[in-house]
Amino acid sequence: MKVKPNLKEEAKKRGFTLIELIASIAIITVITALAVNRYSVVINDGRTAKQSAVINAVEKAKDLFASEENRTTTEIQNFNSKSPEERVADLLPYIRVNGVQVSSGSLLLEGSGRNSIDPGLIVTGSITSGGTVTLN
Repeated sequence: MKVKPNLKEEAKKRGFTLIELIASIAIITVITALAVNRYSVVINDGRTAKQSAVINAVEKAKDLFASEENRTTTEIQNFNSKSPEERVADLLPYIRVNGVQVSSGSLLLEGSGRNSIDPGLIVTGSITSGGTVTLN
C-alpha cells in the first residue's frame, strides 16, 4: 500500500520559487524598458522628419514665389513687411510636402511647442563681377 506524501512536499513540487518569480519579473521589466525607450526614439525621429520636410517645403516655396513672374524688389519688400501668418498665406499655393499640396493646418510643427511657422524673409541680392555678393 502506498503512503500519500506530505501535502507540503507536494505543493513545493508544483509551484514556483520566489527567486524564479523575481527573475521573471526582472526580465519582463528590462524588456519593457527597452521597448518604451525605442518607441520614444521612433516617435521623436518621425516628428523631426516632418519638421524638416515642412521647413524645406517652405524654403522651396519662398524661392518659387520670388522667382515667379520675375517679382520686383518692391513686391518682395511688400512680402517681407507682412506678418508671418500673411506670408504663409501668400506661400500656400507653392508649398508641397512630399508632392502633396498642404493646408495651413498641416504646417504645424508638431512636438516643437510652436503652433505656427514663420517662413522668414526673402533675401534678394546680386553678384558683382568680382564675385562679391550684395544683399538688398
